[in-house]
Amino acid sequence: MKSGIANIGFNVPCGSMVDQDTYTLAIEACEDALVGIDRSKIGACYFGTETKPYAVKSTASMLASTLRLNEAVFAADMEFACKAGTSALQVVSALVESGKIESGLAVGSDIAEAETGDVLSSSVGAGAVGVVVSNDNYFCEIVDYVSLADDVSDFWRAQDSPTPVHEGRFTGEGGYLKYVVKAYNLLKEKVAFEDSEIDHLVLHMPNAKFPFKVVDLLGLDKSLLEYSFVFPKYKNCFSACSLMGLRAVLEKAEPNQNIVMISYGSGAGSDAFMLKTNDRVKEFQSNLTKRIW
Repeated sequence: MKSGIANIGFNVPCGSMVDQDTYTLAIEACEDALVGIDRSKIGACYFGTETKPYAVKSTASMLASTLRLNEAVFAADMEFACKAGTSALQVVSALVESGKIESGLAVGSDIAEAETGDVLSSSVGAGAVGVVVSNDNYFCEIVDYVSLADDVSDFWRAQDSPTPVHEGRFTGEGGYLKYVVKAYNLLKEKVAFEDSEIDHLVLHMPNAKFPFKVVDLLGLDKSLLEYSFVFPKYKNCFSACSLMGLRAVLEKAEPNQNIVMISYGSGAGSDAFMLKTNDRVKEFQSNLTKRIW
């Protein structure tokens, strides 16, 4: 059974962050995603983050309750640094494809933090993205996906530390650049596509340089990032980052276009997706009440 994106919503904080956390950000993003969706058919809610409000208490169950989803729902919090949101998307997609559920909700939400004076402090942001995955009436098919995972100490936050630690430039060479490139090649091998068949490329955006280095390493055209590169506006919102780039592409994509999305999570791992729009993408675009671009 196939699965695809039936809707995708986002939320970024306005004004003070004093009264907001990743749960409250996610509520607004999911309400945006659930417009026109039959909530009684949502059979899963997976919440990806690395800045959850509770150490022990399910944010996914809180979200499902607040959104008035069915009580009989698969729900869990996902953690894998900045790829937790796409990890959630893979799980929900697999549940739909297996026939266990008709549709489900995958969420990436983070309020990124950095030590004052750290190079990261100029690149972190906050935001949430909610994705409704369904077996019917979708406008963007989830064609296939792959994942990589390895033990790499490039970026981490200890249990009792409020901010992360990183290995400077080595986070790129031994982490992000290595595994994003590997994930692309693994996806290319599995799906058997040519570089020329890609219309849009969505990458995790930890800073303004790394996505373009990946494009150079792969020998691709930088124009593939034209619609997805939202870093200058939204910075690195961790688990929501690559999903934010995907939402930005879907605001402008044409029917029958191929989208490759690759996330990266420190520690380290990467998820790569092949997605394909259909004619319904125009209906999605015409119904938008707010836009990234």
